[in-house]
Order: sequence, then C-alpha cells, then structure tokens
Amino acid sequence: LIQSLLNKSNSSFIDIGSGYGQLSFNLKKANPDLDIHLLETSIERINLGIDGLQPNIDEFTFHHKLLDNKFASDYIDFFDISYCFHVLEHVYNIRDFIKNVFKITKKGGSIIIEVPNEDDDLLKLSSNYSKIIRFPAHVSSFNKFTLRYLLESLELGNYDIDFLPVQRYGFYNYIEWLRYNEKEKVTSDDYIARDNTSWIESFWLNEKYKNFTTDSIMMIIKKL
Repeated sequence: LIQSLLNKSNSSFIDIGSGYGQLSFNLKKANPDLDIHLLETSIERINLGIDGLQPNIDEFTFHHKLLDNKFASDYIDFFDISYCFHVLEHVYNIRDFIKNVFKITKKGGSIIIEVPNEDDDLLKLSSNYSKIIRFPAHVSSFNKFTLRYLLESLELGNYDIDFLPVQRYGFYNYIEWLRYNEKEKVTSDDYIARDNTSWIESFWLNEKYKNFTTDSIMMIIKKL
C-alpha cells in the first residue's frame, strides 16, 4: 500500500508511533531515496529496535517526542505519507492528534491510520478475547463510522477517504478463541496469509472483509 502511494523518488514519510522501527527500516531497503522520519515517545523502544535490527541510523531522522502542536508547526506540509499503525487507540486527545497529522501532511499527500476494529465479531463471541483487546491502554475504540464522524467533526478541509478491512489474526486463532475462550490455549496467530487455504477459511475471510468484521480497520486519507 505504501509503495502504491509513493509517486516520486524523493518522497518523505513519517512513522508516527514507530515503536521498534521495523516497518520503516524495511521500507528504506526498498526505497533508498525515501526521506524517512520515525516519531516515538519511548526512547527504550527506539534503542531496542536499533540494537536488534541494526539499521544505518544516518539514513533516518529520529524524533523522541509527541506529535504535538510544536512538532506540527515545525513540519507543516512536510510529509508525503503520514503513517500511524495501532496508535490512535492509545491517544487521549484524538482531535488534536488528527489535526496535527493533517498539518504535517502535504496537499496531495496521504495519511494511513490503522486501529483495532470495534466491529470485530470475535469481540462479541469470546469474552476473554474482548478483555484482551479492550484493555486499559486502549482509551478509545473505533469502527469505520466513528472514524468518518471524527474527521467530519474537525473541519479539516478537503480530503478523500477510504476504508480497508484488515484481518491481522488468522483462522485458527479465531477458532481457538471460540473453542477455548482462554488465552493460554490459543496457540496460533497466523499473521501471514497462507497460499491454498481451505474453502472454509476462504469463506470466513471473505465474510469478514465483506461485513467489515475484521480485527483491524485501515483508514486511507488523501489530503486535497
């Protein structure tokens, strides 16, 4: 998805809440000319990612800070792509956060935000799965309707918006939660889709995509 949104070789990209930085480090390998910034509040995570993944740190710009008004003023209309992976659900002031994401993104640029999906059907089917997903650090929850409403309430100017259903956990993970409803007995994550899936797994995944009951949801915004 990121590759498809890069329209020139000297684009700029920011990974907001970059964690250990693995996405940005891998992205640089495929796009050596891409100007990549990593913004992360935890210096421990930044250092652990650098130590473990061994990137050339001179190829990146690291920001150990919040996406606040000061940062937005310093980087106004700067980035071609602003990327935020499972961060928004941890943010207390989501309105200012979204405004600042828009400020730092160029006109014609793209914003990618992925969050857990409150319409995930497994939340209703497995009580202990629900407790794990709805843990205290998740201070907000979203589906595509509340995300759209959030944007509409902020008067952000002109933009196009699209939503993609994303299933991070696999079929066997789903079945084990239904069967056992105990984290200790769930042995499968299945983050990576497999080839030659069975008909029942393909049906399950297609139904989740069609009904937007996947475990995650991605919002893609084009700033006009």
